[in-house]
Amino acid sequence: MKLQSENKMGDYCNLIQVVLFFLLYTHSFVHADIFLTAENLNTSLKQLQRYQLQLQETMDYAGADPLYQLGIVAEDLAKLLTDEVIAHGPENEKLIELALQRTGEIAIKIDWVSENEAFYYDGEAFRLYLQEFPDGEYAADSQFRIIKRDFYLAVTEGEDTLQEAIKTKQTFINRYPEFQFISEVELFLAIDYRDLWRHYREISDTESASLTAENVQEQYQHISVAYQDKEAGDIARRLLARFQAELEQSKAVPQ
Repeated sequence: MKLQSENKMGDYCNLIQVVLFFLLYTHSFVHADIFLTAENLNTSLKQLQRYQLQLQETMDYAGADPLYQLGIVAEDLAKLLTDEVIAHGPENEKLIELALQRTGEIAIKIDWVSENEAFYYDGEAFRLYLQEFPDGEYAADSQFRIIKRDFYLAVTEGEDTLQEAIKTKQTFINRYPEFQFISEVELFLAIDYRDLWRHYREISDTESASLTAENVQEQYQHISVAYQDKEAGDIARRLLARFQAELEQSKAVPQ
């Protein structure tokens, strides 16, 4: 594994998505006084193995709680590894490589994504949880974690891919309107609409672009009002201003 990132973030997504990455993803797990050690790595590995053993004993994922908790510990470990890189760069690389080796040995997949300069758990436990317990206690949170991961990692190219991403987020919003982090999902949805608008502009589908532009602005405006005193509202206002500038610029360019 090479920790010296190629630093493709600027090429991977635009400035606003970079801002969103740090505001909505990084801030949720960077702790100045908690970094990777042999002790907390060993603790995480033991927890993962304990939950895996519980799942084997209950057979066919009958144990909802250990399946969900397995995903949480794996995701937290990925975040811990990212914290370590943010704080110390490659200084602790051997311990990080050991973490990846040990998790791989127990079928927990965590990968370094150089474009985002972060480690990501593949979310398999959350996907299995949703398959086995679609109406379970942790269904909303499991789905949210998958949506969030996919948002940052997906390369949204083509109308079908974007429409599917929009459908997934809209379904979540309709089903879990009171979810704790619903504002993040709504921001992700607005950005999906924006990307779809860009797609229509690129293929010169003026009518679809115009309708989608309305969706983008309505979504940003909704977030700005609904969460006006929260971080999401401030982000939406900035995103809306940038989109309106991009919209005006696009009108000035002959198609």
